[in-house]
Amino acid sequence: MCLLRNELLSFNSCCLTNFAKKLSDIEVLRLRKGKCFTASALKDLFESGEMKNLVHLNLAECMYVNNEVVKSICLRFGRFLCTLDLSWCSEVTDKGLETVVSSCRALYELKFTGIDLIVGSSFRNIPDTMPFLRILDLERCSNIDDSILVEVVGKMPSISIVDYYGKLIRAGAKS
Repeated sequence: MCLLRNELLSFNSCCLTNFAKKLSDIEVLRLRKGKCFTASALKDLFESGEMKNLVHLNLAECMYVNNEVVKSICLRFGRFLCTLDLSWCSEVTDKGLETVVSSCRALYELKFTGIDLIVGSSFRNIPDTMPFLRILDLERCSNIDDSILVEVVGKMPSISIVDYYGKLIRAGAKS
């Protein structure tokens, strides 16, 4: 059951996949705060073959998003996604980040706000693998070394990176 008296009870794989079938031409999908979406349901959703036109995906605060879900997203949509928001998806680690950086060439905006499990060494690959990236939001990511971010900005002056404190790191200076 998906809804009862306007309260979200649970979304299982079948429910999410049926949802996707009804929105096969969708370009923007926001499942923000999807606390009932299990990792297996989300994985099935993104592997379903539906949503062929998806270019903007927001999974912020979906607590069960993990590296396997990220891998499914990247395999299915990585070449086409323009924006991806995985903010506060606390199960995502550097492995998931590496998958995004190596697979999502078309990304313009990437949000990883509040993910403490990432160190971010794969960010060094952004200038080579993500040439269109302009916004990288890493606010409240406590384990990322700012020197990595400064290095990325030095190689890619068109990017704006938001650091732990919400300050912009841009070419030439940190503001």
